[in-house]
Amino acid sequence: YKRQLESIVERPAEKRQLYARLEPLLPEDVILASNTSTISIGRLAAELSDPGRFCGLHFFHPVARRALVEVVRGPQTSDETVATLVNHARRIGKIPIVVSDGPGFLVNRLLLPYLNEALELLLDGASIEQIDRTATEFGMATGPIGLMDEIGLDTVLMGGMVLHEAFPDRIPASPLLIGLVKAGRLGRKSGAGFLSYFEANGTDRPSQPDPVFERILARWARPRQHFTPTQLLGRLLLPMVLEATRILEEGKVRDARAIDLGVLFGLGFPRFR
Repeated sequence: YKRQLESIVERPAEKRQLYARLEPLLPEDVILASNTSTISIGRLAAELSDPGRFCGLHFFHPVARRALVEVVRGPQTSDETVATLVNHARRIGKIPIVVSDGPGFLVNRLLLPYLNEALELLLDGASIEQIDRTATEFGMATGPIGLMDEIGLDTVLMGGMVLHEAFPDRIPASPLLIGLVKAGRLGRKSGAGFLSYFEANGTDRPSQPDPVFERILARWARPRQHFTPTQLLGRLLLPMVLEATRILEEGKVRDARAIDLGVLFGLGFPRFR
C-alpha cells in the first residue's frame, strides 16, 4: 500500500493549502495522513475530494523513544484507511491505538492539562526544579517543564490554543507561555525556553536559574505560595485524571485500556503506577 504523511506546522489553513496542491497529484490508492497533534481531522479533510482516504497518524516526541501512534478516525475516514494505517504502524514497530476525532485526540488532550497546570504552578511560586523533580520522582519519564522545552514552546502554544478554543473553561491561554514565545525563547531548539542551553563537549546542557526567564515570569507571577510534594503532585496529575474520565464518558476511545496505553507509551507515565 502507499501513503503520504503530512507533518508541517500546526496551522489548519496552511495544512489545507498543502492538501489542495497535493491531493490532485496522488493516485487514488494512496492514503493521505496527517501527523497533527491536536487539529480535528474532520476540519482538515473538509475540502478534500476524497475524505475517506484521509486520517490522522500522530507520532509522539521523541519518536525514537515513544512506541505509541494514534490512528485518528475522522468523520468520513474509511474502515480500509484505518485498518491500513494500523497495520503500517505495527510493521514499523509501533503500538497503534484508534481514537475518534476531536481536539487533542487522546494523548494531547491528557497532556495539555498537565502542562497547563505546570505553568500555573510556576505563576503560583513553585520552581522549575520543584515541579520537574516531583514529576520524575513519581516516575514520569520527563518533567513537564523539560518536556515543553523539548517539544518546542511554539508547538506547545499552538496545540494549547486548539484546546483552549475547544475547552476554554479548563485550558486557559497561558500569558507566560505566550510571553516566552514572543521573546523568541522556543525551548532547546532555539537555545533557550524555560531554561537556557549551552554547548559543552558537543552536548547542550540546561543552565538554571535563568535571569531572563525570571524577568518574564515576574510579569505575571501571583503571590508566592509554598507547596508540599503531595500538593504539587495532585495539582499536576488530577487535571489529567479528570480529562481521562471525560474522554471515556464521550466514547472517544473503546475502553480505559486505550487510555492506559496512551499515557504509558505516549506520555512516559510510569508503568508501576
